[in-house]
Amino acid sequence: MVAIINRTPTGRLISLHSELRYLYQRFRNTSFDLKGMKYDSTAKLNPLMFFPLAKKNKIAGIYDPYLQNPLSPAKFHLTQSVQYDSQKSKSTSECLNALEALGWVERVGNLARITECGVKIASIQFESEEFFKMARESVLNYGIFVGFLYKCLKNKLDNGIVNKNKINLGYTDTRENLIEKNKRIPLSTGSQKDTIIRTRSTLFAWAITTGFALPSKFKELPNLQKWHIEVAEEINKKHWGWSKLKLFIPTDLFEHKIIVQRPLSYRWMTKSTKSLRERGQDHIRSASLQAEESVKNRRFAIVYSLGLAAKLRMKLDYSKFVDLLSEHPQIFLASNDNFKSVMNMEKDIGIVAGIPFYEENEIMQPLTEINLDHLKIGAPPSLVSLLDVLVSEVLVK
Repeated sequence: MVAIINRTPTGRLISLHSELRYLYQRFRNTSFDLKGMKYDSTAKLNPLMFFPLAKKNKIAGIYDPYLQNPLSPAKFHLTQSVQYDSQKSKSTSECLNALEALGWVERVGNLARITECGVKIASIQFESEEFFKMARESVLNYGIFVGFLYKCLKNKLDNGIVNKNKINLGYTDTRENLIEKNKRIPLSTGSQKDTIIRTRSTLFAWAITTGFALPSKFKELPNLQKWHIEVAEEINKKHWGWSKLKLFIPTDLFEHKIIVQRPLSYRWMTKSTKSLRERGQDHIRSASLQAEESVKNRRFAIVYSLGLAAKLRMKLDYSKFVDLLSEHPQIFLASNDNFKSVMNMEKDIGIVAGIPFYEENEIMQPLTEINLDHLKIGAPPSLVSLLDVLVSEVLVK
């Protein structure tokens, strides 16, 4: 049930690897909750014991250099602690999202457990060639990262450089409105600018660590298997100042129909609306919640239809597909705005989910395959059944 990661501390794979090793030593094959992921001063084990970047002084003892105050009771920047958590578990939740995105853990109801891949990762050293190989495979199975690589290639200059600020990955702001009591209430369907910036920085950090990019000041690294060690000093800085990066993405990456195991799933076809409540925008939050299921459904419809087309080695007539969706307004229409215009704006969700496409005259040709079972997690069976019928009518060779 992978989400769009958006907190920069998760950009350091060495931190995530440390957390995973801690979780494995403490829980092995049993499930754990968010509290179990945090530093706990009463437990025999804690994440700092497995964090190679931890430091030590006479006053603080072992401490996390990424915390502003070495004496902070938060203790570990990635999750904070049971005793003190100023983020109200947001950091921990985002850490879990990142671990799940990599395929190292999986959610089981309200709990999580380490996957078979996660057990292997936890058993090897970060400095090893095996870690680099497995981490590279992990990111290539995360739909959002695959969409990120596609956008990087599309925005690459002739010299192989990409401007970081050109890469935007998130939910589309369709600028729709609901009419209530003759008042227009805007729907909050798109990612905020600061969220997009954090996602972009995190994905570039992963790309640099796994051999797909380098800050432009770097020369190409000769030893691919030790790439993550060569760039460690750069990645481990407290703040990243990259503006231009040189790409090392295979130019034929999207010519081989790679299979993405963890596309963006139905559960995460919309953003969380909790922040709206915190900002005092209750009326917008209420309207957005009212429209949330329809927004999820239409975005899922786009990704699922592309996934089916890829599986059957066919193309999708998007214009006809949108016409068919419009015949089911109670399922797919979130507002009174022009549905076709909205759906044209929503196309980018395919790229974000991990199935970019080539389009000509509104005929879409998917460039990857995706794990449809993972995509469907949380989707109403009736929705899937309806889409199976509709998509069968709009596939072309």
